[in-house]
Amino acid sequence: MNHDGISVTAMIVLASFAIERLKAGVLFLVSGPESWQKIFPDPALLQNGRERSRAQRKVKVLEFVVAGVLAMAALSLLPGVRILEALGVQGSGDLLDFALTWLVLTAGADQLGDLLKSRSDSADSIPQPQQIVITGDLQLIDKNDALKRGSAGAS
Repeated sequence: MNHDGISVTAMIVLASFAIERLKAGVLFLVSGPESWQKIFPDPALLQNGRERSRAQRKVKVLEFVVAGVLAMAALSLLPGVRILEALGVQGSGDLLDFALTWLVLTAGADQLGDLLKSRSDSADSIPQPQQIVITGDLQLIDKNDALKRGSAGAS
């Protein structure tokens, strides 16, 4: 089945979004067990800069692999979605078209993931506590005096 460039683009964006959300869900589900945390520690919890950097690379590779597997599944479910075919490029092999579409889906999911991350996820965006200064006079009024004043003012 042939699709025009606009419908293929829309399907690529939707598939990339689905891949990104599925990837986030899969990684969330598997991150619970302690055995998993030993292999893929959370970079934010590491103090040593070298270990944190290594953990970040491991997580990035894992995210890419999971997104790549999900993109393969999407391409097998959507055989008519091929970028070069939709653009009308003649002479490109099926393998090249498949590989390029896979790459766009995989990288697109990563880019969408970056866009979907809120700024509140970063430690820099958390507002720092500020000192509050209150100036003025403070008067303590006895409860009975306040009631007397209130009833006298109402008369």
